[in-house]
Amino acid sequence: MPRIFAAVALVSVIACLPAPSRGQAKQQVLTPHQMMTLRQVSSAALSPDGQQIAYLLSVPRAANEPDGAARNHLYVVSFDGGKPRGLVVGKRSVGSIGWSRDGKHVTWLGRVDGDQHTRLYFQPVQGGSARALTPDQFSVRAYAFSADGARAAYTTTPPSSRREVRQRAAGFDQIVYEEGAPHVQLWVMDESGRKRTRIKTEGSVHEIAFAGTDHVVFTMAPTPAIDDRYMRRDLYRAEIASGEINRIVDVPGKFGAFAPSPGGGRIAYTAGRDIHDPKDSSLFVISAKGGWPVSLTPGNFQGHVDEVRWLDDDRLIVRATEGCHRTVYTQPAAGGNRDLVVVGGVAALQGLSLSRDGRRVTMVGSTRKHPNEVYAMDLGGRARRLTDSNPWLAATLLGAQRVVRYPAEDGLEIEGLLIKPVGYEAGKRYPLIVHAHGGPESCYVDGWTTRYSTPGQVAAGAGYLCFYPNYRSSTGRGVAFSKAGQGDAGGREFQDVIDGVDYLVKQGLADKDRVGITGGSYGGYFSAWAATKHSKRFAASVMFVGISNQVSKVGTTDIPQESYYSHWHVRPWENIHLFLERSPISYARQCETPILIMHGKDDPRVSSTQSVELYRWLKLKGDVPVRLVLYPKEGHGNRRRAHQLDYALRCMRWFDTFLVKKAKKVPPHEVDYRDRSGN
Repeated sequence: MPRIFAAVALVSVIACLPAPSRGQAKQQVLTPHQMMTLRQVSSAALSPDGQQIAYLLSVPRAANEPDGAARNHLYVVSFDGGKPRGLVVGKRSVGSIGWSRDGKHVTWLGRVDGDQHTRLYFQPVQGGSARALTPDQFSVRAYAFSADGARAAYTTTPPSSRREVRQRAAGFDQIVYEEGAPHVQLWVMDESGRKRTRIKTEGSVHEIAFAGTDHVVFTMAPTPAIDDRYMRRDLYRAEIASGEINRIVDVPGKFGAFAPSPGGGRIAYTAGRDIHDPKDSSLFVISAKGGWPVSLTPGNFQGHVDEVRWLDDDRLIVRATEGCHRTVYTQPAAGGNRDLVVVGGVAALQGLSLSRDGRRVTMVGSTRKHPNEVYAMDLGGRARRLTDSNPWLAATLLGAQRVVRYPAEDGLEIEGLLIKPVGYEAGKRYPLIVHAHGGPESCYVDGWTTRYSTPGQVAAGAGYLCFYPNYRSSTGRGVAFSKAGQGDAGGREFQDVIDGVDYLVKQGLADKDRVGITGGSYGGYFSAWAATKHSKRFAASVMFVGISNQVSKVGTTDIPQESYYSHWHVRPWENIHLFLERSPISYARQCETPILIMHGKDDPRVSSTQSVELYRWLKLKGDVPVRLVLYPKEGHGNRRRAHQLDYALRCMRWFDTFLVKKAKKVPPHEVDYRDRSGN
């Protein structure tokens, strides 16, 4: 059992969080249009002296400006609280923030007016223009500084040659599928940025960090393919002076995050237990020169490790997901008992950032009542929320959210989240929307759960009960639980969802005749599976970037190996009947559930043809309401504001039509995008 040396409570910095004014007293529910204005902190970095925090605030496009993705603005706030200062705002967007060693500059990746490529910049904290450290000849993908600040390492994809540019200009723009993509290269430069040296690697480099001042540690995959990044990254160390490269550890499967110790002698990292582990979530420590890793995660640990940093050369600080909660604890690097720093239920925290002396920590976190904000704490103290990016939320009525636990058909306990409708009345049954997460190596945590594709509090404001099940195969419950659905897609794992619905019906909360389901990716598969295989149980479905044909999915995805090792353990030609049996199209004939299908047209992960297939089968069947919406230039999820709003409005209208009105025909294909809420 862990020893708790600080039971951390959630407290706010009152000076930072203004109370609602009298003009804000009128409370309203959350609408899709309001949801599209939500700002949230995407990352935070603590200055070396622990006095200031730089953070990125994701700011959606306004309705009256050109459409596009949200912008990341750069702010700085004192560790002690106060009013944040904007360093990069307006129409600019930056990413990958950090600090210079002296704490006088915030570092970031982005483009300043006229830049053709993404460059590494130094931004003076006290004001002034940003200075570029890399030339405008290539785009920087990741970077890291040595502890003394004298060197920086960065990765980049080499620019096209003049010959390639001439050929494209002449019309030769053909794509040779999965061939010819350049490797991501590793470079090291001095603090002036003028002297640059390439570390010649034989693969594609991803994450990088310094081990001491003379060595760079990095992960590398044999090709730039996303499947290899998922399944074939290993950890390497390069001596800068000689360019000599040695592999530190050969990971059999998924590799996650890593962190060199302050002295550079050891590396802490997260990885899968074996090649079939769906998640890179066990913690290991190894010598920077290689050898046999020491496992710091017990085999019976009912959680998953997400992040790790070093407090000093002997102690680690770790963030984990345990059930529906996030925890933070310290851990001796040599092994031994962990000490909880942040207990579950405080906030859904992520993004550990430490001061140089390891005594102060900052993170990003959400709760049931707000999206991600900046949190700070002295090690052993209390976590304090420093920012309030959406003060108007205080005057918004939200549904009550809690963790629920229920027995599955075979007796296994399953967890999930439940949001009750705003104005919930005991004894009254409500229409239910099931939100199925993707992966399935993922899970819902007890924080802010409302996004454009998971209506959550928007649905609660419209009178719906919302259920977020962490079915078997989810993360957060240990390796065995995350492997429990392998080779059984849509089997026991989906029965967990049905058991959860039955539980809510037995509790007198849900109306069994008005149950809907939605989800993206694997959650989209569940949405299609519910509408076909289990059609009699679901009155409406909204499928997003989902799977309908498990056979053709293998042949059209960019992660076929990950799918094989982490999910199926069998190739389609070895048991094609299993793949067909677990395909929604195989049950299209029995579909009675109205289904709205939406997909990014350029999705490389789950091809949009998956959605086209199911749509065509159901249109040929001819007697079930179905609609297909494709989003141009979108991939595995929508990035543009207009596409996100369109999705949110269509999703809620579909459930209103078939769960509330119990209509028989599809609503008009046009959408009224005007905000009629009066806000």
